[in-house]
Formats: sequence, structure tokens, C-alpha cells
Amino acid sequence: PPNKTKPPTAEGAIPRDEVLTVEIADNVNEVPVTVALSDPPRLLIEFCCGEDSRIGQTNRFGSIAKNCEVVRLTQKEDLTTEAGLKFAIAKVKKFRRENPKYKNNVLLWSSIPCTGGSSWQHMNKHFPGGAARIRKHIRTYKLIWRSFDILSDVVAQCDSFIAIEWPRHCAYWNDSPVQCFSSKHNLSKVDFDGCAFGIKTVQGPPSYIRKPWTVLTNCQSLIQGFFGHTCPGHAMHGNCRGPNAKVSESYSDRMVCVIHRAFMTACARTHSSAACCIRQDVLHDSLFGSAS
Repeated sequence: PPNKTKPPTAEGAIPRDEVLTVEIADNVNEVPVTVALSDPPRLLIEFCCGEDSRIGQTNRFGSIAKNCEVVRLTQKEDLTTEAGLKFAIAKVKKFRRENPKYKNNVLLWSSIPCTGGSSWQHMNKHFPGGAARIRKHIRTYKLIWRSFDILSDVVAQCDSFIAIEWPRHCAYWNDSPVQCFSSKHNLSKVDFDGCAFGIKTVQGPPSYIRKPWTVLTNCQSLIQGFFGHTCPGHAMHGNCRGPNAKVSESYSDRMVCVIHRAFMTACARTHSSAACCIRQDVLHDSLFGSAS
């Protein structure tokens, strides 16, 4: 039978079938340098998501997600409990134990439900039972946040990446624990609009949903990926309530591409010692997309 063993490579060389290309820059104002590098293993933890979340559908996104293991933490894992927290911590420790060279290749992506902090609650509290429901949502959020805070400390032990996603006007951004958390982990924010990533209505007249988002993160590549993607000038937007709000929770393929590519790029900053420069004008649109 033919020998399927890969030919030996010089120390530090990159096997041709493992070469990927990404853009690397230290800040959003710097012209990125495109480099070739190997594709190391990565772990992306979705903290609060659906059982069929788009981020976890890695087969949809080809090479940018090929070596990315996604762990979904859903209602089933129940992050309000110690058992849910222990399950999440065990996943991080298992990845680092099995991949000691790449133990910092972890992204903790948080999409904790924002219901109690939604701007709609200013109206909802006036409906019968509205105030009680809001208090219940906030109590749940505080329990989940406690688990997220503890898990983040585990992730941060190896200089890994943390990102929090909420609507831009969510009241939780003003919460003292959230602001202290941001300072502790040295997070920066980036604002963008859902309509710039193709988020559309499923109820009512077909139109884009603006959905102003904010991501707070220590991952510079995520900031680069989302930076500047605000509404490109749509004449009108659909509302973000009910089914429309639900569909926006799943993001869009374009938005998830940014997340996966940004995570891959962030890992490249650490593991690019064997990188070589190639053309830097070819990949910008394919990496981060263009608004339409």
C-alpha cells in the first residue's frame, strides 16, 4: 500500500496542508500584516446559548472553525448551579491538559440573557405582574453572573480570551460587578449593529433589524472584526421584539464568521513564530466581511 506518512519537515516549518492565512495587527488603526501559520487547536466556550447555536455549527464555516472545539453551555447545564459551573471548569481543564502547548487558546464567549436589563422593561414594568417578572429575571442573571465570574478567573489564568455580548443599551452594562469585572480583566468595548451583519426580521414586513450590540473583550482581533460595522444606511428597520428578538440571538453566518476568524487570528498572535509574510491586500474582506 502507498505510504501515507507525511514527509518530514524542517524544524519550525509549516506543513503545506496545514497552512492558513490571517491578518494580524495590534490595534484597529494599524494596517494588518497577513501571515501564514499552522492551525492550532482551540476551545470556544459559549456561555449561555441554545442547543443548536450557530457558533457551535462549526461545519458551516470551513477551515476557520476546523480545529475549534465548541462547548455549548445551555439551560440543560444550568449555570445557576454549582454542577453547571463545575462542568464548565472541567471542560477548560481537560482542553489544557490535552493541549499543553496551546493552553491559552481558549475563548469564553458570554451571551447571558439580557431580559431583565432590556430597555423594553421600562414599559413592561407597568403591565400586571411585570415588575415581579423583571425582579425574577434579575435574580437569575445574578446567579449566572456569579458562575461566569468564577469561570472567567479560570480562563484568565493562562492569558486566554473573554468576551461579553449584550445589546448596547442593556442596563446590565452599568452594574457595578460588571464594571469591576471589566477593570479586573482589562476589557475594551466595540460597538456594532446587527443589520450590518445581515440580521433580518422573521415577523412583520421583511427588513433588517438594527439591534445595536456591544462586545466587551480582551481579544483585540474581535475588536478589529466588529469595529466600524454600524448601520450602512438602511431606510428602515424592523423591531427587535418577540420572534425577531429570538432570531437575533442566533446571530448570522457573517457575524459568526467574524467570531471564528477573530479567535483564530488571536491564537495566531501567540503561535506565529514560523509565520511568513504574504500579500496583505487579499484577505481583508474575506476575514471580516463587508457590510451590505
